[in-house]
Amino acid sequence: MLGSGAESLAYAARPRVVVHFLGQLGLMLALLTCAPLIASVVFGEFAVSLRYAIVITGILALSWPAARVKIPKGVQGNEALTVTALAFILAPLVMTFPLQASAGLGFVDAFFEAV
Repeated sequence: MLGSGAESLAYAARPRVVVHFLGQLGLMLALLTCAPLIASVVFGEFAVSLRYAIVITGILALSWPAARVKIPKGVQGNEALTVTALAFILAPLVMTFPLQASAGLGFVDAFFEAV
């Protein structure tokens, strides 16, 4: 028998809900990435600026349609956990690309710094 806490994890996460909320988080990440983009332009780091611009464009291209996906009412606990786990994995992966140029780091080191 499952307890009330574990019972919510027994259901499958609905992909439309996960995609919708990841899209919303992606839009926020794109907005927050504008600050380092502006700083890199101000300080003349144009190679880094280009990477930030590519990241922002890519995030917006994927997140805008995803955030517009219609979802049923209510979010299950397992869907919230899925979105949170994916956000903590995908955001550092995306931000690794600009960090590699700004500090001259390898992929693993840049990923560590992004986390």
